[in-house]
Amino acid sequence: MALKRLSDIYNTTGELFNELKNNELTEEMKNVLFNLIESYTAEASKVLKFDSQASAKIASRYADIRKANKKIHELKKC
Repeated sequence: MALKRLSDIYNTTGELFNELKNNELTEEMKNVLFNLIESYTAEASKVLKFDSQASAKIASRYADIRKANKKIHELKKC
């Protein structure tokens, strides 16, 4: 799994490099690529048992999303 995620990071970074080099990097694509790199880094860190800031940031973001979804679900019941 770690090798797969490292390969994903490598490929995504290559895509980012090429789009930037060719002056084709849009804001939307920049966000997509950096979010993918962040996610892949967090997953690789977890598999390799390395406590990274990316992992903590993503875990916090998911916790916030779950909390918001729970609140929405509760409000819909009322």
